[in-house]
Amino acid sequence: MASPNWLCCQLGAREHYAIPRSLHQAGQLSQLITDAWVSPTSLLNQLPSQALSSLRDRFHPDLVSASVQSFTANLLAFELWQRYRKTDDWERMIDRNHWFQQRAIDHLDRLTPQQLGDAPTLFTYSYAALDLLRYAKKRGWR
Repeated sequence: MASPNWLCCQLGAREHYAIPRSLHQAGQLSQLITDAWVSPTSLLNQLPSQALSSLRDRFHPDLVSASVQSFTANLLAFELWQRYRKTDDWERMIDRNHWFQQRAIDHLDRLTPQQLGDAPTLFTYSYAALDLLRYAKKRGWR
């Protein structure tokens, strides 16, 4: 069997990580790159704050053995900055999409050829996908 070469970039926990879960189950997920990942043992789960309740959903037990890269601490700083700036919901969503894509691209740039495997396939979707798809196309990825 070929080494796993699917990279999934996913902003949020859409469909409870259905695509990365399926790829991982099939042994094809190289890495899930997401904005936030909060394992059950995370200190964030110990905080009583309701403000972080949506982050507690950013985990799935089917991916416990998967390679997951997240930017949780950076996301918290981003969200605090957006609230300080009092951005409206639409502006915050656009800024978050750009923020995520840049973090994901920076991470992809640091992956070694061994981590990428032969002919990597990038799966991403939503409004936070255009820059990532351009990045993959420029490198000849699927």
